[in-house]
Amino acid sequence: MYEDPTFATSASPMPRMKVNVVLSDIDNPYFLVDEWYSKEELEGVWKEIDFLTDFKKFQLDDEQLLSVNLDDSYNNKNISNILSYRYKEKLELFANQVDRSFPEGTAQDFMKCKNINSKLCYFHQAMGQSDNKTTDKFVSYLFLYKKENVFTGGDMLLQNHKVKLHNHRQVFFPGEYSRRVTPIIFSDPKRTLGHGLYLIKTTYN
Repeated sequence: MYEDPTFATSASPMPRMKVNVVLSDIDNPYFLVDEWYSKEELEGVWKEIDFLTDFKKFQLDDEQLLSVNLDDSYNNKNISNILSYRYKEKLELFANQVDRSFPEGTAQDFMKCKNINSKLCYFHQAMGQSDNKTTDKFVSYLFLYKKENVFTGGDMLLQNHKVKLHNHRQVFFPGEYSRRVTPIIFSDPKRTLGHGLYLIKTTYN
């Protein structure tokens, strides 16, 4: 793994981020972005998440995850903070990161993706994601949680490579990669709704 300073320039229109490209398996690269949102954006995202956190609003999707399909939920996508902040993925800076992390020309394929869909998923006690892969061209997983040391687990296994859970971390990879998320186990016996693990899952086709 190596750190890429792509987003670490003050001239960048994007907030400062820490980008790590993982090349432990040269045939299956991916990259991580820590602190994807700015402080102000993150506050807006949490307001939206708090509003949506209700077992009546979550439904089991085709991957058996409790989720809310954000694109289907808003007629006007500008109402959603989460959907509004997807503009970053279409900046040239992000495309350049894709090209540096994957075989040359991959960024062109990524920029051609017009069908983009985001879901807010939630993991509560003993919930995780079983081994899965899809036909999506690209996928990003963005993990968020409210408090440290409330639960264990939540690590991602991507092509059998462990991606340790880190708050506010995005993982970007091709959809054909196998992935799963280990179940979370609360250390707090109250198991308060909303104190589990959130995942913003975005697919690009």
